[in-house]
Amino acid sequence: MIAIFTPEAEAEAYSIKVHNYLTANRPRYNAIKWSEPIQSADGLEWWVKQPIEEDVDRWDVPLDSSVELANANITKQLPEFGVLVTIDEYYLYKGDIVKCRQTHNRTIYEPKDTPALFSFFRDNTDQLQWIPSEQVETGWMRIYDGVKYEVIQAHQTQIDWTPPNVPALWKVYIDTTLVNEWTIGVAYKVDDIVVYNGLEYKCRQAHTSIASWNPAAVLSLWLPI
Repeated sequence: MIAIFTPEAEAEAYSIKVHNYLTANRPRYNAIKWSEPIQSADGLEWWVKQPIEEDVDRWDVPLDSSVELANANITKQLPEFGVLVTIDEYYLYKGDIVKCRQTHNRTIYEPKDTPALFSFFRDNTDQLQWIPSEQVETGWMRIYDGVKYEVIQAHQTQIDWTPPNVPALWKVYIDTTLVNEWTIGVAYKVDDIVVYNGLEYKCRQAHTSIASWNPAAVLSLWLPI
């Protein structure tokens, strides 16, 4: 969840407001500050991003984000059917923030059922589940069926493009700093060292591994140590 402001002062005031709410209503909440406002890349907006702790309910009493956002007057409520919604504007709908993709008069359909008109806007963390109708950027991560995936190409997710079914858009995320066993789908760099069938190999050429390019089979890519 992300709240969007134009002046920095309003972003700061909103963060303080939520902090005070949590301090009064969550016994386990002990943060010094709820969230530090972040300036957008174009410098025109300030964002207050929902911390990961809030997303996974680590503080016991859930915050009613829809009420907080509506009261702060910073993200417009999605209007009633027939009312104009504007491209690139952010709207609050049932506790979610959606971004309008095309200027249009609001239809009778749910935003999730009209991906050509709306995309869901969520923060980039490695703790979020994959959902359809969300705009994701290269390098972002989402979890699907318990497996963590990384975005290869920016796109808007859709119900028939689940990560395992579109390898052109997603790859399984592997933390190569912790695991050095050779693995399919990893982008290896020159001098990376892996273990394959009990033997060590050093990468000779940068590449992304596929099943037929295992270290023992492609010595032009891997040097036995």
